[in-house]
Amino acid sequence: MKYGIKKAFKKGVLHFENLELKFEYKKIKYLRLKANNDGEFKLSIPLSCTESEVFMFLQKNQAWIDKHLKRFLNAKASLQKDTISFLGRVYILRFDENFAKTRLCKNELLAKNKKDLELFFTQHALRIFNFYIQKYQPYFERKVSKISIKKTKTLWGSCNHRFARINLNLRLIHKPLKAIEYVILHELTHLKFPHHQKEFYDFIEQIMPDFRKRQRLLKGLNFTQQI
Repeated sequence: MKYGIKKAFKKGVLHFENLELKFEYKKIKYLRLKANNDGEFKLSIPLSCTESEVFMFLQKNQAWIDKHLKRFLNAKASLQKDTISFLGRVYILRFDENFAKTRLCKNELLAKNKKDLELFFTQHALRIFNFYIQKYQPYFERKVSKISIKKTKTLWGSCNHRFARINLNLRLIHKPLKAIEYVILHELTHLKFPHHQKEFYDFIEQIMPDFRKRQRLLKGLNFTQQI
């Protein structure tokens, strides 16, 4: 079949304009296309959708695809190996085994090695994440039972509503503090509302009126952008 889409398979890869797009059939009403920080595109297809409808959808959104592909390529080209972001600011990264430990020095981040750099980020993440969790915990009757920090490519954070467990992405350490604070309040709010309905965001807005502005700090090529 054209593009290699076969409904016998729930997911796979199709080719469109020299691009490989991952696809998956789901119980949804409309086609959805996402682009992640690795320059990958993922297409969610309704079970009832025909192959011609998929093709028409991709053609219709050709400009969106080109825009985000170009944005990814530009960002990849501009982000050199000797720079790294920390709390929303870009630093020159220098490795030297003679350094006692990773530290900031003006516009430079000096690291002994990659392992020590990871430890530096983890230690700062633990301190910052715990600070904001303690700050907003009083707004919730339920207490956080466990906090986990992981490096993932799909979510900034998640909350296990049933067991009151909060998972936070170590990569948040590269984002501004206001963005980190919003993600933590967002996940804490799931202790009260296990969904993303209007009351969920109304509750957040009562505590953090500028939360939508903070949301925008998380946008860009770092994580999922959706049509």
